[in-house]
Amino acid sequence: MLQDGHVQQIGSQEDLYERPQTPFVARFIGHSNMVSGKLDDNCLTLDDNSKLRLAMRYTATGACTLALRPERITLVPPQDDARVLGRIELSTYLGPWSSMW
Repeated sequence: MLQDGHVQQIGSQEDLYERPQTPFVARFIGHSNMVSGKLDDNCLTLDDNSKLRLAMRYTATGACTLALRPERITLVPPQDDARVLGRIELSTYLGPWSSMW
């Protein structure tokens, strides 16, 4: 994938979609919610100090931006005061499921 004549990422279509290496690639290939924070011990700490426990294992630590695909987000009732506040800005009805941004 090129941006302004510069290589952003080389890989299969699946790699570009599932493992984008830059915010440009994440936004270009489908819709992504970009979330910035600090990654440590498989947990992302957001600017408001709320924490997101991540299902994937990451070896990196420090400042990062994660691309969250709408179809990978599941809304469930909070358990043990575990919650992240957010706002759904757009919801698209797609038959048996909805896609949210």
